[in-house]
Amino acid sequence: MVFLRMKRMISVKLECACGQRYAFDVEPYKGGMPARVACPACCVDGTSAANAFIAQALAAQPEPVIAILPPPPVVFAPIGAAPPVPPPPPPFAAPARLPIPARPEPPPPKSVPQKQARGKDGWSSDETQINKIGTYIAFGAPLVAALATWMFSLEISTTIICAVVGVCGLIGGVLNILGRGPVVAGAVVGLIISLGAYGACAWWLHDRARVRQYELLIAFVIGALPGIGLQWLLQQILKKRARSAA
Repeated sequence: MVFLRMKRMISVKLECACGQRYAFDVEPYKGGMPARVACPACCVDGTSAANAFIAQALAAQPEPVIAILPPPPVVFAPIGAAPPVPPPPPPFAAPARLPIPARPEPPPPKSVPQKQARGKDGWSSDETQINKIGTYIAFGAPLVAALATWMFSLEISTTIICAVVGVCGLIGGVLNILGRGPVVAGAVVGLIISLGAYGACAWWLHDRARVRQYELLIAFVIGALPGIGLQWLLQQILKKRARSAA
């Protein structure tokens, strides 16, 4: 006698740790999954959870019905004739392999904003010829005014000299930052540098018969330091705003 086992399809329903739910029908193989299975969302292996689900389902289901087929009839061939060829056995259907979903491609990395290029003096780009002329005017006007007042004893009001030096500082500051940053910032920086440098140099040269070069240079640098410090502060504020806007 031939015994045939009936196929038992089980509907497996799983929930991944990521929250994704998925289900499929499968014929158990040796009490478990015939192939590996994974979550379609995060590709985490769910074979163990599927095996546990199948084991619970098999325990809850009744035993399958076994069909008993009668044996094939025996045919007696006459003497001298070839024996009959038995029919081929039914093909064995291999358990279907569940396709493993493809691993989702990771999202493209976020583009990191490149560091904005800065000029050598801290503004948005390097100096052009016009910007260099502005630097010469802002730094040269106070020095020339102080030396001219000291060497030639010009009888000109200090207010007038400061006004001329201030105007030169404004023009030089605007030209120095033109096309590289806020014009107002350049004007303020140029004004403070020119007036500060002129005041320090004029104070050091006052009532002196002889002045060495390094002394005049030190006075000029000390007088220009407040304007240079203000320029650095404005550059840091502009850099911070640019990063926030990006």
